[in-house]
Amino acid sequence: MNATAVAITTTRAGLFSIERIVLTNAGAGYTEAPLVTISGGGGVGAAATAAVEQSNFGIVNFTVTNNGVGYAATPTISIVGASTSPAIAEVNLLADN
Repeated sequence: MNATAVAITTTRAGLFSIERIVLTNAGAGYTEAPLVTISGGGGVGAAATAAVEQSNFGIVNFTVTNNGVGYAATPTISIVGASTSPAIAEVNLLADN
């Protein structure tokens, strides 16, 4: 089963940044935390980590370690790690007025 997530962004002073990543599918088979990469969308600097649950080896949550700035379009989240079902993430932009 693939892991999936949605990134929620916020805007301040007209610039979008990533507020949080919401897990929608945990995936399976991760024996260690995968690498989480946020790219595209015109923004820079966003970063996150993933935590793995140790009985079913699925992702349990994401921690945004840097919100980044300047996302004018939907960025892509890549989750790379050894698993029996690779993770997939989606990003949705949300303006927090």
